[in-house]
Amino acid sequence: MKMKIIIIILIICSNVYGLELSNQIFIQFFKIYPNQSSLNENFRLKRAQIKLNKKINNYISIEFAPDFQSVSNSQIKPYLKSAFVSFNHYNKIIYTFGYQFSSIYGPLRMNWRNPFIDGVAGVVNDFHEVADFGLSFKWNIKNDIIFKSGIFNGTGYKTNENDKYKKIEFIIFKGDEILKDESNNYGTIFSLEPYENNESKMFFDYRYGLFFGKFKNLNRVGIEYHHKSNNENHIKNDLITIFSTNKINKKINLVNKFELLRKSSNNKNFMSHAFSNVNYTVGILISLNSNLAISPSSKFSNIQKEKTAFFKLNLIFKYN
Repeated sequence: MKMKIIIIILIICSNVYGLELSNQIFIQFFKIYPNQSSLNENFRLKRAQIKLNKKINNYISIEFAPDFQSVSNSQIKPYLKSAFVSFNHYNKIIYTFGYQFSSIYGPLRMNWRNPFIDGVAGVVNDFHEVADFGLSFKWNIKNDIIFKSGIFNGTGYKTNENDKYKKIEFIIFKGDEILKDESNNYGTIFSLEPYENNESKMFFDYRYGLFFGKFKNLNRVGIEYHHKSNNENHIKNDLITIFSTNKINKKINLVNKFELLRKSSNNKNFMSHAFSNVNYTVGILISLNSNLAISPSSKFSNIQKEKTAFFKLNLIFKYN
C-alpha cells in the first residue's frame, strides 16, 4: 500500500511540475527443477521503476528515479537508482553529478536491452555496477567516437558508501550508444579501484573488457568480454557473453544468451548462465515473457547451477 501511495504522489507531481514520467512494473513467477521449495515462488510484484525527467533549459536537465524491488513475498524495498543534474556544454560534453548509471553500463545495457529477462552480464557476474554516486562526463569526440569517464563511490546504488577510495571508470566506443536499425557499436572499457587489505596495505582492483553490438533488420546480436583481477592475490576472472534477439513477427521475439565464466580460484571453465526466452507483446503497454534457462543466474550457488533448470515467467507493464 505504501508503494502505491508513493507512485500516485509521483504521478501527481509529474503533472503539476511538468515532468516527463515513465515507469515499468515487473510481475514474476519462477520455478526451479528439481523441486527446491525454498527457491520456488508464486506470482508477485518483482520490481517497479519510475523515472521523472525535467529539462530546465537548453543546457541543464535533472532526473529522479526510485526503484522498488521485492526482497520477499511480503516486503518491498525502495532504492534510489538515479538522482542527478546534467549540464550539456554546447552538445559536445555532458557533465553529470549525483546518482547515475555507471559510465561503462550505458552502451552494454542498451546492447542487451532485456532487463526484465536478466541483467547485463558484467553486472550479474559482479564485474561492474549498474549505478553509483559520482561525477562523470561524456564527450562526443567526432565521427561517432564517444569517450565517457567517471569517478564513483564504487559501492553501487544499493549499498551505502563504506570506503575512502573512489572507483575510476573509462569507456571509449564508436557507433550509437542506443542501437538503431542498420547500426552497430564497438569499444573498450576499463576501471580501477584502490582498496586496503587487513594489513592496511594499498592494492588495486582492475577491470577491463571489449564489447560489440549490431542491430539489423530488427535483429540484434552482441558479444562481450570482461576481465577482473587485482595485484594482491592475483585472482583473475574472465567472462565471455554472446546474446541475440531475433524478430519472429510483429509480436514475438526470441532472445538467447550464453555466458562462459572462468575463475582462477578453481581454474575451471563452466557455463555460468544459458537460456532461451520468448517475448510476446500483448499490446502497447503489456509484454509477456517465458524464460527457460539451462541454469539459474549467478545469485544461486555453483552447486545449484549444476543441478537445476530454471523457468521464469514475467509480465511487464510499461507507461511512457
